Amino acid sequence: MNARHTAPELAPDGAWFKRDSKNPQGPALLLHPSSWSAFVAHASRTCGPKGQYGQ
Repeated sequence: MNARHTAPELAPDGAWFKRDSKNPQGPALLLHPSSWSAFVAHASRTCGPKGQYGQ
């Protein structure tokens, strides 16, 4: 694993992660590259807007 300036203790090369910008030392969402497409597909099915204004 190569060191990454953003989360070297968590994320190997190719992984996707997101930390809260207000708490950069806090918890992170970490997804392995093979899981990323499944996560996006599920989120788009379950979290998409229901109508023109998300109602």
